[in-house]
Amino acid sequence: MRPPVAGTSVTAPGAFAVMMERYKQVAHRLKLRERTTKKGSSPLEAAMVTGIVQAEGGRDPGHPKIARMIYDRLGPRTRLRPDTAVPYTRGLDTPEVSEKGAEVRSPRDTFFTPGLPPKTIANPGEQVLITALQPDQGDWFWFVTTNPEHRITKFTDKESEFVRYREELNIHLGKR
Repeated sequence: MRPPVAGTSVTAPGAFAVMMERYKQVAHRLKLRERTTKKGSSPLEAAMVTGIVQAEGGRDPGHPKIARMIYDRLGPRTRLRPDTAVPYTRGLDTPEVSEKGAEVRSPRDTFFTPGLPPKTIANPGEQVLITALQPDQGDWFWFVTTNPEHRITKFTDKESEFVRYREELNIHLGKR
């Protein structure tokens, strides 16, 4: 399927069809099914992890760390808790970064529901999909995109630093 020509109108189903065709091409080229099976996961799981990585933003060098953290948090009772899941669940355009702002009961809400959301929360790009297949090694537990405008993301294994980074984000968002 060819992408639409500039200046022509595209329907939502048409845009979705183009996106799916592109995904299939990339998945085939990356041998996504074979690579995820070897790791004990699935192409869908990789796409969902990649969607969170894509939505979380930051700079590309941070994506492998975010992917590592998501994989490390996947477990039967562990909640992923990325802030990007909250606006997706609530239909908002801006991140919510407080526990109170995250009070949404939904299978997509990773603050309250363990594991991955039932569907991807973003349309992942090819480079981020590669990242999900090759996450960094490390023991970070938290990260915050402290300056969304400049895509600055900070990582830590200390809760006190995480709290400080969230305050930094709130300042950038004009909430403090």
